[in-house]
Amino acid sequence: MPQAGLRPCDNVPMKRGKRETDGPTNGSDCVILCLLLGVLAFVFWIRMIIDCVKNEPEGNDKLVWILVIIFAGIVGALIYHFLRRPQRRALLRS
Repeated sequence: MPQAGLRPCDNVPMKRGKRETDGPTNGSDCVILCLLLGVLAFVFWIRMIIDCVKNEPEGNDKLVWILVIIFAGIVGALIYHFLRRPQRRALLRS
């Protein structure tokens, strides 16, 4: 029975610095996951810019795609990856 003035979890025994009622993860796990996803997204974004600069034919299309990727960020990189790259590869195969 909890003592007066204490919440029910205040008398739960501690286990390795955490209460037994705490979940298996803590805030630092979420931070690490977010940083990892952010780094992967940044690498993908840079990769799509490099792909566009190297492989798009010269002209306005190249400039427009570079601007879309740069200013739309990861969304622009995803649009380029799923829309333009397959079109360009199909043209190269034929």
